Amino acid sequence: MSEPEEIVRKFLAAMSTRDLDTAQLCVSEDLEMIFPGNKRPTSLRAQIVNSENRYCKIEKRIDDCDVSSGDPIIVYCYGTLFGTWKNGRNFENIRFVDRFEIKNSKISRQWVWNDTGEARMASAKDIL
Repeated sequence: MSEPEEIVRKFLAAMSTRDLDTAQLCVSEDLEMIFPGNKRPTSLRAQIVNSENRYCKIEKRIDDCDVSSGDPIIVYCYGTLFGTWKNGRNFENIRFVDRFEIKNSKISRQWVWNDTGEARMASAKDIL
């Protein structure tokens, strides 16, 4: 596993367990994050607060990561999400792709794509 992939995996694991001290070690001071709906949290803490409005728990099952060489180094990480919605129902097998830019061994940008919006709508229909 390459150093950029290790950085990304360490960051994602820390965010999953809400270990913001460890996650912060993986990112640059000027980190830019872009999430579905063009949400742009200004800090890791803001991202956690934003997600708490939608999930009780969410984790990523990583299938693989693709790493490019260059400056910046690009890491695509993809797999599925699983966890628990705010209504207490569990979910799994929701696709995600994260794109990271790595500069000076730190994550400087993260773009997130996933199908949670569609899955939430389907889950809500099941309840009604």
